Amino acid sequence: MQIIITGHGHFASGMMSALALIAGENAQICAIDFDGADDGSRLATALKKQSNMTPTLILTDLYGGTPFRQAALMAMQDSNIRVVAGANLGMVLELAMKIAHAKTLDSMLDNLVEVGRENIVIFNHQ
Repeated sequence: MQIIITGHGHFASGMMSALALIAGENAQICAIDFDGADDGSRLATALKKQSNMTPTLILTDLYGGTPFRQAALMAMQDSNIRVVAGANLGMVLELAMKIAHAKTLDSMLDNLVEVGRENIVIFNHQ
């Protein structure tokens, strides 16, 4: 089981940098940045190479963006792939802590989305 983070610019590598700073390295999580230099074909090739027919969760930055669309196309062709858009650092940290003990990708998804929502707050100083 593995996690791939992808997104526009340095979103994915930035997430990995923050993850390493807070929780250390995790061999089951990797980053693939999308630089926008093409239509997404290089990203698709990199995603396919990294997923390598193993259960894979792909986290993307933005629903409907090129990284999401490429990941969704892969998921439609491979039942071992799940895709979640709107990733945040709270979600990545949750995965890093729980992936080693998870039985399946699907068992983590509902909780993962809830953790993502819980990490979006409005600070009210009053």
